[in-house]
Amino acid sequence: MFVARPRRSRLGIMFVMAAMLAAGSAAGQQNLSDRGYEKVKTLKEAVEVVKAQLTADGKADYAGLVTEDRMRSAIRTAVQSYDAILARNGNQPGLAKDRWEKELKPTYLSIADKGTWPADCTFGGFYKLTDELGVTYDGLGLRLRVGKPGPPPRLFALPVVDLYFGKFEAPRR
Repeated sequence: MFVARPRRSRLGIMFVMAAMLAAGSAAGQQNLSDRGYEKVKTLKEAVEVVKAQLTADGKADYAGLVTEDRMRSAIRTAVQSYDAILARNGNQPGLAKDRWEKELKPTYLSIADKGTWPADCTFGGFYKLTDELGVTYDGLGLRLRVGKPGPPPRLFALPVVDLYFGKFEAPRR
């Protein structure tokens, strides 16, 4: 199946991506709990926690999409994506380039490659996303969060699943 994707402003996408990475969720939307990870030691265990939460929230169909192998692959792809953003606009404020290279990227790759699970790590997410036009979409936005909320904010949320039904973006001029 072919899905046409309109061209977007690259700078606009990067700022939106940076905001999503920093914030980790859609403000004002129903959120997936980040509780239950206190005793988790491996990615496999963390996947079981998030699947149980999805099921408890009545989202069992989404739980079937979340597997350890898919999360490993999604984390690696998200790391590559953020590396590309930094390569293009690494000097932009809010992109956390130094922290990414020294702390976050090695942590995310350890999770993906070795299945480790640091103590300050959770999956978080949301089930609805409202765009800039006020249209709300059902779906799943799942983030792999590393760090602790502030102050000062030290939480970084890496997008690993973005699935929305009916989302369409009009071409920009």
